[in-house]
Amino acid sequence: MSDEAEVWTRNKELEQQVRKVAREHEEFAHLRGRLKIAVVFKPKAGKKGMEIANTRAASELICALLEPHEALHYVITIGADAWAILDEDQRAFVLRHEMRHCIGTDPETGKVLVRHHDAEVFFEDLADGLSMTTIKTIVAKARALKVDDRQLRLLESVAEEEAANG
Repeated sequence: MSDEAEVWTRNKELEQQVRKVAREHEEFAHLRGRLKIAVVFKPKAGKKGMEIANTRAASELICALLEPHEALHYVITIGADAWAILDEDQRAFVLRHEMRHCIGTDPETGKVLVRHHDAEVFFEDLADGLSMTTIKTIVAKARALKVDDRQLRLLESVAEEEAANG
């Protein structure tokens, strides 16, 4: 066990920001008042995949630990080390990107649904104002944290192709 404690902390301020984004952007209208999203910081970003942040359906255990008297639907987990090196615009983008994974519940089963990465999410991110410069910056920052996988290579190749086509 390491000497450094790995403390995960809930961030209610970012949860308020998520609710504000849902109120202000029509894209997230389905999240307004219906689906509860918790935001949790962990000490380090994931080394597998480009995991500056990650969104999952809230399990019963997570609900019991974070919000014992109220149902949670999603948990956005953010690596504090990665968050610390992003500027405000990049942080806002990361939150909106993670919110795109929160698509609601199955009307028949009530099961919470999570949208996985696909081309549509990537193009929505571009439509959200993610410039090629921002992609390159986020990729560089993720690489500095030794976060490396096929998603990073894909983002990097798209950024390079866009730069070449100018």
